[in-house]
Amino acid sequence: MTLPIEPTAAAEIPPTPEPVGVAAPAQEDIRALAAALTAPQLAFDPTTIRKAVVTAIDAGGATTPPTVSVYLSGDTSATVAGVRLSNDYSPVIGDTVIVLKQGAEFFVLTSIAAEGSKVISSTTGGWLTASLATGLNHDGNGNGFVMYRRVLEDGCWKMQWKGACSISGTQTIVLAAALPSTYTPSSKQSVLAARDPGGGSVAVGLDFRTDGQIYLVGPTTVPFVAVSEAVSVNAVGSLGGDIGSVGSHSHAYTHPTQGTIQTGTNGGHDHSVSINGHSHSANISVNVTPSVNHPDWVSFASVEYFL
Repeated sequence: MTLPIEPTAAAEIPPTPEPVGVAAPAQEDIRALAAALTAPQLAFDPTTIRKAVVTAIDAGGATTPPTVSVYLSGDTSATVAGVRLSNDYSPVIGDTVIVLKQGAEFFVLTSIAAEGSKVISSTTGGWLTASLATGLNHDGNGNGFVMYRRVLEDGCWKMQWKGACSISGTQTIVLAAALPSTYTPSSKQSVLAARDPGGGSVAVGLDFRTDGQIYLVGPTTVPFVAVSEAVSVNAVGSLGGDIGSVGSHSHAYTHPTQGTIQTGTNGGHDHSVSINGHSHSANISVNVTPSVNHPDWVSFASVEYFL
């Protein structure tokens, strides 16, 4: 008897492995791509967001807005110039910024914070160290280096200052070299600044001039104080000069020291008050001129003004 012949079994084909590190597309992604391809075209250019780095700054003018030049998305082969700014973004070269793009136009929205620092001479935030004139030194009264920066506030450029300088003489010029024109005001800006309380004064004037220089104003100026009053003094002995005896009469005295009458003048002669046990009435006119020394240090902390 002949047995039936078994059919030859087909060789089993192993499954094709997926490429390493490549995930199969999810059904949701496929549907989203299909929807995007079949969606109707928009009647306008949608706004997209890019990251960029500031490479140059144009401060603008009376009729032109400030702009910056940037590298887009890490591409350093091409520069995009004339990029407009948000009203309150103060550009600094090297800033990493968020840029909005609509059509062919770009706008800087804001910057990405890099790092903060409490170092007295830190340049973080666009701060620049001032070049001080001979006889002036940074970190006066331990207030840090004299530094400045230009910021944009509500669409207007503003100067901000910090730190303090010490002064070893009677100088009134602050800077060794004038500030660049982009940091100078359109008209002189006069402000008050804190100083060492020498002679009773705690403030001094600062003039920020259109030529880029800074001047101390009235560093030793004080008001003239005149005081007149009638007082009763205990006089001992006699009053010299033309008066032979002690009676009740008026004398004009000047320059009291620490509230004590030293000498006075009346009718062209001097009188000295000594102790003798009886009272003498005197009308005293006092003229006081306080003395204020040149400041040993001047603070620029929180000084700011619009350009």
